[in-house]
Amino acid sequence: NIFHTFFQQAGCDHVLNSKARNDKCGVCGGDNSSCKTLAGTFNDAQYGYNAVVRIPAGATNIDIKQVSYSGKPEDDNYLVP
Repeated sequence: NIFHTFFQQAGCDHVLNSKARNDKCGVCGGDNSSCKTLAGTFNDAQYGYNAVVRIPAGATNIDIKQVSYSGKPEDDNYLVP
């Protein structure tokens, strides 16, 4: 195989032909034990801009959902600066 002859895969540890992979927490060779999942509901907005959450550096797999007060699609507006 010409691909295998010229190209070798490296693991997340930057070693050629290594089987090391990132776990779901993003840790190379990790066991998924260092993840911290944060979840919650923000329901106390005032008119204007509101700080809802501060996303920490290194955060991954971020899922932010907005649901309108009335349940109508025209109320689903938001800005993310």
